[in-house]
Amino acid sequence: MDKNKYRDEINFKELLKNPIRLFGFVFPGTLLLIVVVGILYVKSVNDISFNDISKALPASVVITDLEMKKGATLPAVDLAIVKNAPVELIQKGRELYDATCSSCHGAKGLGDGSAGAALNPKPRNFTATSGWTNSRSMIGMYKTLQEGILKNGMAAYEYLIPEERLAILHYIRTLAEFPEITDSEVSDMDLTYGFSNEITTANQIPVKLAAEKIIAEGSKEITTVNYAINYVKYHEADIDKEIFEEYVVNLKRLATTLQNNTNLSDFNTFKTAVVNDPLNFGLNSRLARQPEAELKRVHLSFMNLISKSNIK
Repeated sequence: MDKNKYRDEINFKELLKNPIRLFGFVFPGTLLLIVVVGILYVKSVNDISFNDISKALPASVVITDLEMKKGATLPAVDLAIVKNAPVELIQKGRELYDATCSSCHGAKGLGDGSAGAALNPKPRNFTATSGWTNSRSMIGMYKTLQEGILKNGMAAYEYLIPEERLAILHYIRTLAEFPEITDSEVSDMDLTYGFSNEITTANQIPVKLAAEKIIAEGSKEITTVNYAINYVKYHEADIDKEIFEEYVVNLKRLATTLQNNTNLSDFNTFKTAVVNDPLNFGLNSRLARQPEAELKRVHLSFMNLISKSNIK
């Protein structure tokens, strides 16, 4: 009787003694897995490139913008309120806290505000006594409002006048026990931040309005640059066409540079800038090697473009 007739097709005992024989089974499976994963990755690459927002702000959270304020000269800070705040100042501090701080630090200063839910590290819990970057002293907390703490995501509030910052800090000090404010600390704050001096504030506009102005200025620049390009294209009789064909390689860059640098109307300034870096102007490097007479001709042609296309 042939004993090999009823042998298993795969002898698993021998397979375990010589595992390398598994390669013939594992390699095709591994290759197939890599191909499948690759296909899934390519199909999903557009989706995984977007960040998900884990939590949306509830409707109760109101994000306030900066107020419109005209610059002014403010009187010196009364040093007495640094140590002992009147009730009115604390109430003002509460209003400012609710408007600018509570969304992150929470209504009671526990660091549980809705806007800070996704922050890492979490916003400061004012009732905790440890982990303060600039200490829990009055001067340390004022330093935080003045400079911010970039690594912790804490913004600076230097746009608030000193009295408003002090008001916020005095209100925060009502939420927990804080170290006593000493006369020496008041003197240090005055020396560091100039409380005894008059303060001149700059004009302040809302962030939304500032963004709109930036967009408007950008649109104006694009419009005037495009006008210059079209002027060269459709008013060949009014320009020195030979100069633009010979030396200009990027008309958009040239027009933008002429618009943003009015000092180039001076020939010597123009000559120095073009000779040093013609490519930055969108000009052919050959122009840098031309004699002064040719440079003057080119400069005159470009100034003519400024005048004709009203780029100012």
